[in-house]
Amino acid sequence: MKYLIVLLIATLSATVFSAPAPREWTNTEGKSLTGTLVETVLDAQGKATAAKVRLPNGQVYILELSKLSAADQEYVATAQKEKAAEEQKALLASRRAKWTDDWEKAQEESEKTGLPILLLMTGSDWCGYCIRLKSNVFEEREFQKFANENVVLMIADFPHGSQSKALKEQNEKLKKDFPFGGYPTVKLVKDGKEVASFGGYGGDSAEDYVKKLAEKLK
Repeated sequence: MKYLIVLLIATLSATVFSAPAPREWTNTEGKSLTGTLVETVLDAQGKATAAKVRLPNGQVYILELSKLSAADQEYVATAQKEKAAEEQKALLASRRAKWTDDWEKAQEESEKTGLPILLLMTGSDWCGYCIRLKSNVFEEREFQKFANENVVLMIADFPHGSQSKALKEQNEKLKKDFPFGGYPTVKLVKDGKEVASFGGYGGDSAEDYVKKLAEKLK
């Protein structure tokens, strides 16, 4: 069997796979080998540039993706997506969502987890409906369980009491970027764009409120 030409490159990072089945790898010149995908080699931008393949005898070859067949390149791309989905599922399974009042941090977490931001516009020290929403929904275990796997929690508070200048300026900007008519208002934001909005609070239980949120996330 003729082996593929191997490209040795520096590994900046890699995606490691759990023992998939061996397959025949073929390059653009028609040369082939049989081996198991171990991991993909990524460049600084996170783009896969090569595949590490282990042969039955234990030898490991680094194969440049651009020199592999279209079928092999597609196989590697699919394996990467499946691995990313597994890692995302594991991340969310162990995640505990916590409220933040820092919009920048909320955006960073949204980007990292792939989850939308649940943006709560509230008046924590004067709005009765806001206080009831917090007590009846947001502090309940059912909502916390939902938030752990589905949203990043962000609070924009507009209190009558004192607030830092930086926080006030941030929240006023959020008010302009995501206009609303009253308190409380909950908005779901994905990639900087509003995808759903809920105004007021009519007394829903945590279970009912979670159902409404889940419906908007479908």
